[in-house]
Amino acid sequence: MEPKFLSNLAEAREKAGFSQEELARRANVSRETIRNIENGKSVPNVLLALLIAGIVGWLVTDLFRNKEG
Repeated sequence: MEPKFLSNLAEAREKAGFSQEELARRANVSRETIRNIENGKSVPNVLLALLIAGIVGWLVTDLFRNKEG
């Protein structure tokens, strides 16, 4: 059973002034990957989560939270 996570990535991305396309380019992933993370359809691996957090200037723990707590 895969854990369910809430993503605050869209909020963080918008506050940082990035479009999905720009964030995807900086993280070297597709826009679809960013969209899927924002919509909760996928969870990034640890390295991608750390990279994205650094790009938007948020902590990983602020970007992604477990739905159960």
